[in-house]
Amino acid sequence: MTASEATRRALSAGDAPPLVLENVCVAPCYVAYRRLRLRADTVVAVVAVTTDLTAATHAVTRTIAIAAILSLLVMMVVSQLVVRQVSAPLDALLRFTHEVSVDVHRRAPAGDDEIGHLGRAFNEMLDRLERSQDALVRSEKLGLAGLIAARIAHDIRNPLSSIKMQTQLLQARLADREDQAMVAAMLHDIATVEAVIRDLLELARPGALKLQAASLNDVVSEALQQTAPQLTYRKIRVATDFAPGLPAVALDAERFKQALRNVIANAADAMVAGGTLEVRTRRLDASTLAIDLCDDGVGIDPAIINHVFDPFVSTKRDGVGLGLVNTKAVVESHGGAIQLARREGGGTRATISLRVDEHAHG
Repeated sequence: MTASEATRRALSAGDAPPLVLENVCVAPCYVAYRRLRLRADTVVAVVAVTTDLTAATHAVTRTIAIAAILSLLVMMVVSQLVVRQVSAPLDALLRFTHEVSVDVHRRAPAGDDEIGHLGRAFNEMLDRLERSQDALVRSEKLGLAGLIAARIAHDIRNPLSSIKMQTQLLQARLADREDQAMVAAMLHDIATVEAVIRDLLELARPGALKLQAASLNDVVSEALQQTAPQLTYRKIRVATDFAPGLPAVALDAERFKQALRNVIANAADAMVAGGTLEVRTRRLDASTLAIDLCDDGVGIDPAIINHVFDPFVSTKRDGVGLGLVNTKAVVESHGGAIQLARREGGGTRATISLRVDEHAHG
């Protein structure tokens, strides 16, 4: 059916709604026809050219399509960046979990975002595991030392006492100075073995503390007097600085002096050519006292500075590595702490801190 036939049929319908036809003109347009009710032989036609409208519609359509495509591309790029931003740290953390099984000292990268917080939590967990592992190893070493001590006490101590007694009798009978010097060297070696046995027995069966109120300055002075011959022989000068008026502390004096003698002996061994041992007591705060023992010797080997309190760790040629272990055990049994640190310019500083016992009165 042509546009003219459709127009005639629509107009013959009388009061029918206006008929709108598209593209019946030379140019793209809409034409609306309607017969007038009052004049049956009159038809009104309204023509609207749609060229500009069509062009605008096409332009808007193209703009919308381009904008949609660009938006889709931007969303894809942004999503990739977001995924990469999130997945890259996760991938790094995943690689770290595989690598830490080989190197337990590695630590995960930590930042301020959620992944960084997760890495920090991993590091804290690894630190706790490492401390637990170190404590377990130390416990196993202490247990082994206890077994060794029991065997030594049974198999060596009694024969060694007999050897020492006979050597002392031999020394008393000898008149030649050269022979006496040889026997004195033998007695020195016997004393060294006895010291090792005492350390092992102390480590294996420390026993209960016999605490009494004591003056810290007096206990330190007595320990220095007991080691004075050894220090003098090694040309080591002792400089003391005792803080006056320190409150009394609850100590097992004999065991604590033995712990101090171990530290002093280590300091003396470090000053091979002589030197100065500085001993100071001071008050850290209202409830804590401290003892500083500083030598100017060779210092602590950096390779073992974190393991000096482990059993069987020693830099001395004839050392067993139990003196500081026992010292740490004695100090901690008194509720205190001991730390070793390298001094600037050489040497080592040992600091022992003790809590003041409010019930102790000296």
